[in-house]
Amino acid sequence: MECSEFQKNIRPLIYGQLNMPKKEEMLGHLLTCKECNDELEIYYTIINCLKELEGKLETSDNYHGEYNNFIEKTKRDIKKYKNRMLRRRVAFPGVVGAAVLFTGLSVKTETDIKVTETSESRSFIDNDLSMRFRFSDSKVLSDPFVDIEELAKEIEIRRRLYEK
Repeated sequence: MECSEFQKNIRPLIYGQLNMPKKEEMLGHLLTCKECNDELEIYYTIINCLKELEGKLETSDNYHGEYNNFIEKTKRDIKKYKNRMLRRRVAFPGVVGAAVLFTGLSVKTETDIKVTETSESRSFIDNDLSMRFRFSDSKVLSDPFVDIEELAKEIEIRRRLYEK
């Protein structure tokens, strides 16, 4: 970062109007450039003195200590932001992946369960096939009792197909 760009962003930094990547960039420049560090400290002290005169802020006479606290707080905020972003980038896809994996496993186990056939379930299936046949075939739908033998054969054929 250039010193001129740093100087343009001093006021937004002090008032907390910068985004975290910009704060991080400014803090990096601050650690390498003594002139910008001194200038930020002067601006920070002046702004806090003005706030104190307006009655918006209670400060002590240790302006250098308050400035150092401001810098340390900014460092902590940047570190928190980085940790939060890392968790979002790693944790969220991990949780989604685990959910997809467990969902896939539960679906597979449900399809592997075999149903034991009893006489009651067989009669239910026969009735179900009979109803499906009647309502899916227009010839049978018009008069369902015309060819009952043909209907029985069709049900038997479909039953064999379902058993395979």
